[in-house]
Amino acid sequence: MIDTLNLTLDSYRVKRSNALNVQRNFVCGIETDMRGLFRYEDGEVQGGAKVHWNADKIFFDVKRRGKEPHTSVHFSAPRIVGKNNFFPADRNEVEKAIETVERRLCDEAGVITDLSKAKLSRVDMTKNAILVHPVTEYSNVYQLIGGSRMKNRTDYPSGFLLDNTAREVCFYDKRLEMEHKKEEISSVPFNTLRCEVRALGNRSIKSMIGLETVSDMLTNFERVPLAYESVMSDVFKYTARDLKEKVMTEYERIMYGIKERCGSRWMSQAISSIGAEALYRSLGREEGLRAMFYRMGFNKNEVYRYVKVITSRRNDVVSQGSLFGEHTIGELYNEVKEKLLKAA
Repeated sequence: MIDTLNLTLDSYRVKRSNALNVQRNFVCGIETDMRGLFRYEDGEVQGGAKVHWNADKIFFDVKRRGKEPHTSVHFSAPRIVGKNNFFPADRNEVEKAIETVERRLCDEAGVITDLSKAKLSRVDMTKNAILVHPVTEYSNVYQLIGGSRMKNRTDYPSGFLLDNTAREVCFYDKRLEMEHKKEEISSVPFNTLRCEVRALGNRSIKSMIGLETVSDMLTNFERVPLAYESVMSDVFKYTARDLKEKVMTEYERIMYGIKERCGSRWMSQAISSIGAEALYRSLGREEGLRAMFYRMGFNKNEVYRYVKVITSRRNDVVSQGSLFGEHTIGELYNEVKEKLLKAA
């Protein structure tokens, strides 16, 4: 259920012998920023501009936010306990990852801290869905779903991102993403759609999940899947019928516009612009086409003629190798919704 975690450290000490990289700013040989970034075990304050330590799969840094230093540690829980992050971490794996990161911070970086008291500043809740068809075949579905007060922003190959300042919901082809990162993918199924719900910032995490610290998360881990399902219920709020209605209305708008511009040639132009195959598939085959044209005010003979033209031109596309023309957007939407709506 969990992938990436970002933790904010309010309390920690640094050993005199440590591996931290302290960046200092100098002007004409004089250090310009002596404000404290952290304290050593003996209480002495270390000044500087910023600090970082990046080891295998763990990222530690201290940066200034205004006048005060901000310390965070960032990692992927499944990568800490395994080879990659294809399978998200459950509660026990998250606890093991936290213990491993805490030990490595002490042994390798020289940072002594109790991560159970660290505040959660980012929590990624994830789930994989093995789809019937290639992930790219669901692009129309991704573009039609959405969440409250969230904007669509394409951000991944074969996927997209819904986001605002407090949360992100991302869908993408997990196998393709791992291939781009040159990770081992021989055991990763084809057609794997990855969904990630990212709670950003401590305030958002408290609001979305009801958690504030690592200790809270380990004690009340059942809140994580509940939060995921709540977001998914918002994202997948349409029934297949609602979705078809939304698509039909949009196509009506486009086709009315083409009709006004092109006059008697409007139907030929509409088919060329929209694509007979996409139109047929999106509206649910001939039944959906007939319903749309009747709504537009055409008589029975006109509807028959227009549907015949579309199906004829669509068949030209299918005969050249289109494998998925028989699957309507409602069917594809229902498949994605059914496989991602619940956390389990």
